[in-house]
Amino acid sequence: YIQIRELFISQTDIKPCRGCFSCWNRTPGQCQIQDDMQQVIQDLLWADITIWSFPLYYYTVPGSLKNLIDRQLPMLLPFMEEKEGQVGNGNHPSRYDMSGKRTVLISTCGFYTAKGNYDGVYSLFDHLCGRGNYTTIFCGQGELFRVPELSTRTNEYLSYVKLAGQEYASGSISNKTQELLDQLLLPKETFEACADASWGIDKGDAKTGEAAAKKESDTLIFTRQMAALYRKENYPGKGIVLEMHYTDVEENSYGGADALQNALFLKTNRILTMAWGVLYLFTSVFTWLLMRTPVSGFVGLINSALPIFMGLFTAWFQKWYPAKVASTALRQFNFAIDFSFHNKKTVVFDCPFSASNVFLYVCLIQSQLLCSLHTVPLLILTTYRKLLHPSQ
Repeated sequence: YIQIRELFISQTDIKPCRGCFSCWNRTPGQCQIQDDMQQVIQDLLWADITIWSFPLYYYTVPGSLKNLIDRQLPMLLPFMEEKEGQVGNGNHPSRYDMSGKRTVLISTCGFYTAKGNYDGVYSLFDHLCGRGNYTTIFCGQGELFRVPELSTRTNEYLSYVKLAGQEYASGSISNKTQELLDQLLLPKETFEACADASWGIDKGDAKTGEAAAKKESDTLIFTRQMAALYRKENYPGKGIVLEMHYTDVEENSYGGADALQNALFLKTNRILTMAWGVLYLFTSVFTWLLMRTPVSGFVGLINSALPIFMGLFTAWFQKWYPAKVASTALRQFNFAIDFSFHNKKTVVFDCPFSASNVFLYVCLIQSQLLCSLHTVPLLILTTYRKLLHPSQ
């Protein structure tokens, strides 16, 4: 059978190494600091396989994990030693027999790919374990695993990780499975556009204190990320406007000067402007005519009621008209829209466009795309003693 021990490093009391070397001379093999590290060392000696799971922080392991690694000094002897095939110049022999123990590193990072970003991690564990004496599963685009809308793609990748674990338990990960693990979750341009948009900060303001004050709304951030998922190669060359109405927050895509770039907003505004103009013209003529009749005393009441009526009409029309345009467009064109990702399915506009503008009114409940790494370092220690060593 298999025994597993999990250690969440963020929940342990492991203080920084003092560099006093008491564990080498005064109390050999025992650290003077009394905290959880003594148990961690016992677990490392107990396990046949140690799995280090962590997010990439500044091109290396997180500080709490590096702190734990520093505190493994009692596991070494103070003497200098040269070993065949060692990494670097100089080495310290192990205090314990570590032969037969295996190590696995599992990590995600916020870049589009893991390649070229784990040099610091490789260098560290080459010194600790020896080059080629440990197995790695490194994956870029780690934020996507927290996005429920992308679960189809991320679950597919996690199935490859599970397959890799099964193969590793039998010996090693196959080349075919490793190729699947090395695939990008999303294309580079798509992921980076989504990641950049998630901050809601203009690149021009990022270096100044104005960035926080100008942070975009969650709805606009989400809309920009959706736009990054569309297939640009399927753009038909016609003007297309997507009118987003987020029903949970009652926001649409209008906003300040940006509204002047919204064709549907401008068209709606022109209709309302013309309607108000007609009202003012009609009011002048209507007033001039009524003043010559016996009901001239009602002119003031009528002139007060008409603007109120137009105000109510404006509030209704600015919501009704975009929806009407959208429903008309949807009856005229067949949209094949599938929010799957990677190389299988994506957003496709597959239809004969004959109009100069197509308006699509989309009601969405989800208004925020979560893109942040909140994983913590995790140390998993497993033992196969009853399986691999029946005599123990």
